[in-house]
Amino acid sequence: MVLMETMTQMQMEMIMSSKEFVDAIANNNNLEAEDAFKSAMQSKIGDALETKRKEISKTYAQTVPKTEEGNDKEV
Repeated sequence: MVLMETMTQMQMEMIMSSKEFVDAIANNNNLEAEDAFKSAMQSKIGDALETKRKEISKTYAQTVPKTEEGNDKEV
């Protein structure tokens, strides 16, 4: 349930930043549009990195390293 709320919140943030970007372009405010674009991209990239980090950590935690033949000694 918490994940669903987080996803909804992220989607709303993207909609707001997209709306801010479009509004700034419509008002010929290029600096504000640039800030809105950068903010949207930072959020999107951060979310993607966080998702990938979770996928990798889940996979990493589930794998057990295999020992090489003849190298059964503990370090």
